[in-house]
Order: sequence, then structure tokens, then C-alpha cells
Amino acid sequence: MSTPLSARLTADVAGRLDPRQAPPLVWHDAVAVVGWRLWRLGGFAVTSALATVAAYVEGAGGPLRLTAFVVAAAVAAAVHGRLATSTRMARLHVALNTAVLVVLGAEWEIVVAALLAAIVAGEVLAARASRESIIPAGLLSGASAAVLLLLWLLVERGIADWDLTAATVAGAAAGGLLGAPMALAVGPLAEWAFDHTTRITMAEWLNFDHPLLRELASVAPGTFQHSVSVSVLCDAGASAIGADAFLARLGALYHDVGKLKAPEYFGENQYGVNPHASLPPWQSAAILRAHVDDGVSLLRYYGMVRPLARFVREHHGTSLMPGLAAHPAAADARDEAYRYHGPRPQSRETAILMLADQLEAMARVAPPVDGAACAALVRETLARVGDSGELADAGLSASDRERLVPAFGSALQAMYHRRVGYGRAPVTAPPAS
Repeated sequence: MSTPLSARLTADVAGRLDPRQAPPLVWHDAVAVVGWRLWRLGGFAVTSALATVAAYVEGAGGPLRLTAFVVAAAVAAAVHGRLATSTRMARLHVALNTAVLVVLGAEWEIVVAALLAAIVAGEVLAARASRESIIPAGLLSGASAAVLLLLWLLVERGIADWDLTAATVAGAAAGGLLGAPMALAVGPLAEWAFDHTTRITMAEWLNFDHPLLRELASVAPGTFQHSVSVSVLCDAGASAIGADAFLARLGALYHDVGKLKAPEYFGENQYGVNPHASLPPWQSAAILRAHVDDGVSLLRYYGMVRPLARFVREHHGTSLMPGLAAHPAAADARDEAYRYHGPRPQSRETAILMLADQLEAMARVAPPVDGAACAALVRETLARVGDSGELADAGLSASDRERLVPAFGSALQAMYHRRVGYGRAPVTAPPAS
């Protein structure tokens, strides 16, 4: 994977000069893409709705079974939806399953209890998406549904049908407790079937034992250290403006994995020898641009392309390579020959990555000496990137940019602060013989 590019420059790199010249999708490819996206969005919704129908039908034999099955199905669907899809889609799935129960003619107390259990389980996992949160989510959702049903049935029936009430309440508690672990058990199958990636799976990608990160640390150690530093900056920036800090941190770790294909052509992995010195600027530009496509290819190979590819594609946007564009041999070339092919950042998280990527590189070249220098570096970077138009589609407001200054500044100061020097121990003469 780390084979130098010199043996394939003319054949491979020259063919990548403009990936936009790839042949357009024919109509059946476009239909396949649209069909797959519809399956991803609708397949899980239809499946969870059918599971709700099955739970209602199978549980019709008694109040305990009915509430247990229905609440378990609602909680399982809500848990997987919250872990694998956007907040909006997860809530739409909960609403769909509730509508299915209404259409089936379920009693209103069962409908409301299932809805409450699904909402509670989803919100608990939204606060912290991890395996450790699955059991608390199930307990809290089951307890919420059970308390609601208890109060509802006591008001409606009193204590006259206590056995029926107790069975219904116990079923709700059991359904919540079983529904969340059930979602965890079938989660890998649902991820494979619907091309989902849950937050739990993505949390595993943060582990430095992941084979792609281990390869990056071994083959391109400079890039690995750069990526770790950028992930720290992204976490601080995203947390400050209320963006998805988890996703920004994860995307930052993998944004430069494409450099694995030719690590020696990137400055952070060079030790005195710069192979670009013997190349014309257009070839250097092609090599630098290639790490974006190579990164997407690696993510696809490891099954990580869905949530992370946009970080790889957008972290340079359509920015210019100023050093190459200013090369004397590039005087007659258009600027487009020395630009990345983008797209520009389309979300706050990828915009934060673009800023953090440049901040880390600039700070490594000239480490800021104090907090004021860190803040000045952040403001200069924000102004320069903003003036270039790269942040136009990212949705970063003026207040977001202002809040990024102290967040990035504090993180930079922690990373590059001056430490107290340690003096060497005095050298003593050996004892006379």
C-alpha cells in the first residue's frame, strides 16, 4: 500500500488529473442509485412497521403479551433508528409505527405507552450512544410506559380489574427492558440489510486498533499524528457551536487516510527528501489531489464510506494549492489545474474539519507562543477561508464563527503550550584511580 508513485506516475496519476472527466452515469446506473437510496430510507421503515403489526397480532392472546410485544417492538425500532439514522428520520419511524398501531385498532393506552417508551429510549441514546446506554434506555422506557399505563388504567378502571391492570403494566415494563437489547442483537443484521451504520459501530472506529488507523500510524506516522491533532480541534470546535462533535472527531481521524497510497509525497511524512522537487507542478497537483479519491476508495473497502466519505471529499473543498499555482512552470496554466475538485463543505462538521486541518498545519509550521497568538491564528484562518468562498454552503453563522475562535484557540494553546525546561544533571568527573 505504501509503494512509491514513481513507477506509476504517467499511467495512474496522469489519468487522475481531472476526475470530473469520468464517464457520466448511464440511465440504469442512475436508477440503481435512486433505488438503493429509497431502500435505505424506506426499507427499515417498512420492516419496523411490519414488526409492529406482527407484535400486535402475536400479542393478542393476553394483556401482558400484548403490551410486552408492542412496547418491545416500538423500543427496538426507536433504538436502532436513533443509532443508525438522522434525528428526523428516527422520529418519522416512531410516528409511522404509532400510526400503524392506530390503524390496527389498538387501545389508546397501548398506543400512547408504546409511543412514550420509544421516545424515552431514543432520547436516552441520543444523549450518549453506546452499548452501556442500552440497558438504561430499556429500563427507563419500560418504567415510563409502565407508570403511564398504571395511572391511565387506575383512573379509567380503578382497582376493580387489578389483575388485568397489573398484567398490562408488567407487560409494558418487560417490553421496554427487552426491546433495547433486542435492537442491539439484531443491529448488525439491520446494518447489513439497510446499509446503515450505527453510532455504536462508529464508536468502534475511534479505536486506534482499527486496521486502517494502525496502517496509517505505521506507514504514514506524520499523517496519523496530524489526524489525531485535527480530531482534537474538531471536537472542541463542534462542541462549541452545538454541531455533532462525535462525527466531526471521527471524520477528522480518517480524513487523510488516502495518503497511505503515497505517504512520502506529503510534507508531514518527509524527512529531508521532497520527491516533488523533481516533478513538474501539474504532476505534483495530481498526486496531492489523488489522496482524496484514494481515501474514499479505502473507506469503501473497509465499509466506512457512508458516514465518512464526505469528510474526505470536502476537507479541501475547491481550494487552491498556492505553492504549486505560484510555481514558475505553472504560469501558463489555469488555476483550475491546481485546485481540489471538492465539493466545498456542505455541513458545519466538514467546515470545522477544513478549518481545523489548516489550523493544525499552520500551527505546526510556526507554533503560537500564547493564547493571544492562538486566537489571532484562528481569526486569520477564518477570514482567509471565508473570503475564499469555501464556507458558503456549510451553514456556519456569524455567531458560530465567533464561538469557534475561543474554542479553537484554547485547544491550540493546550496542544502547543510552552513547557518548563528540565536542566541536565551536572556531569561529574570519574573518581581518580
